[in-house]
Amino acid sequence: MKTKTLTSRDILSQHVAAFNQTDEETIIQAIPNRQAEAWMQAHIPCVMLPDPMLEQTYYFRWWTFRKHIKNTPDGTVITEFLPSVPWAGKHNVIDASCCHHIEEGRWLRDTPILDEYITFLYRSGKPPRNYSNWLEYAVLELCEARGDPSLGVKLLPNMIQNHKGWGLERLHPSGLYWSVDDRDATEFSIGGKGGLRPTLNCYQVANARAISAFARASGDFVAADRYGVLAHGLAERINRLLWDEKARFYKALPLADRNDQIPQDGFAAADPRRNVREIWGYTPWVFGVAPKGRADAFRQLLDVNGFGATHGLTTAERRHPGFGLFYTGEELNAWLVSRGESPIGPQGHECLWNGPSWPFSTCLALKAIANLLDSKEEQHCIHASDYVGLLAQYARQHIRRIPDGRIVPWIDENLNPDTGDWIARTRLSTWEGGTWAEEKGGYERGKDYNHSSFCDGVIGGLFGVRPSLREIRISPLFPACWPYAVLEDVPVHGHLLTICYENPRLGGAGYRVALDGECVFASNRPVTFHL
Repeated sequence: MKTKTLTSRDILSQHVAAFNQTDEETIIQAIPNRQAEAWMQAHIPCVMLPDPMLEQTYYFRWWTFRKHIKNTPDGTVITEFLPSVPWAGKHNVIDASCCHHIEEGRWLRDTPILDEYITFLYRSGKPPRNYSNWLEYAVLELCEARGDPSLGVKLLPNMIQNHKGWGLERLHPSGLYWSVDDRDATEFSIGGKGGLRPTLNCYQVANARAISAFARASGDFVAADRYGVLAHGLAERINRLLWDEKARFYKALPLADRNDQIPQDGFAAADPRRNVREIWGYTPWVFGVAPKGRADAFRQLLDVNGFGATHGLTTAERRHPGFGLFYTGEELNAWLVSRGESPIGPQGHECLWNGPSWPFSTCLALKAIANLLDSKEEQHCIHASDYVGLLAQYARQHIRRIPDGRIVPWIDENLNPDTGDWIARTRLSTWEGGTWAEEKGGYERGKDYNHSSFCDGVIGGLFGVRPSLREIRISPLFPACWPYAVLEDVPVHGHLLTICYENPRLGGAGYRVALDGECVFASNRPVTFHL
């Protein structure tokens, strides 16, 4: 174990001091750097981990999350970008990332900020459908952490209205949802601009299930059954139409528009330039849609011709001829022309999903792995050690070498999986005559980017804290070689949960769980435990 005189609160304090010292703070919202430690001490669960980079990144992501809390006349909101960007909505809010904010923020002590933020998303005047998202399900996850469905019950009419809106705007004659890559926040993906994509369809399964749960909690059993049936039918269509049996993977099925008929031969008839494995093929496992027997898809995560790379998971399989890591407009435009599409201008675009590693998709892939492992399905394709290895790789992405040569903690947009360079940062730094372009967000664009989760992958994945409305289940994924792992003061069901692990092979006390400081479970090995 770490020295007995150094507590997790001491570790938090040390990390925050280091983050503040290296930060260039130019945009301040509700909580400035000088208040960061006090806020974190009051609100976040603490960890002690034997992997220094994993531990540092955990605290760094809470430190950056805090930067995005913003007070407005409409209540507290959480932003994606620190600078104002023209494609954002009111108060600079973007619904593409809101679910990551909620899933991360559900582990904070005292979370009224999330209630205000979620209410704003539903009731600000513009429906939260600018980008595909799983908002209803994210609210359910928050309520499950609390053990209290009241927020979801209060917003149930808004949720039902939102779900109907998706149907009016995006429902395809097949009964699946049609979307474009840009509206999935995955611009310039190999799979093409339009089609039946695993993303929105899986989100809608999860959203319908959440509405069913909240309707049942409210006593509306008719609505509960109706949305349960909708979710079941949509899941069946995803598994039948979006699973490519030959490739053993879920894919986007390209279509010209929302009224196109699905070709009888499915993926066999798809344009080979767009027929590709992409990382959002794991969303069926994120949202409980995939049936047993398809876990061999996870081999692609570790395959260097699939999604595996030195510095992070790629967004498209490397073996596909459309895979690219572009730094110039010429490269992107040549790629577009090769696909029968029109070039978009001399500079091209800074956000590409045809190969770079994105934290947005990495955290979802990790959640898919954790869910598969938690299901106890018999498979030999992915293991707990792989989850921890990929989580550690994800943590190591969180650095940048600044002009004076120092390496500092960092989170940005899209990463070069071969070099670790933040591609959008490199490109945008000289976008407009060698300077930052204001219409792209300016100098702060991408810095401390809040477009993914990380701490949720530590608490919910590594430590395996999995609450439902009725119980708290713990199913950890600790590596056998780790000497210790500590998670302190996670708020669940009105209690503060602490998990301590000391490897018994190294003379440690084993695995202990405490609620409000009182030990409620002890074992000499990590096991699934129900509270």
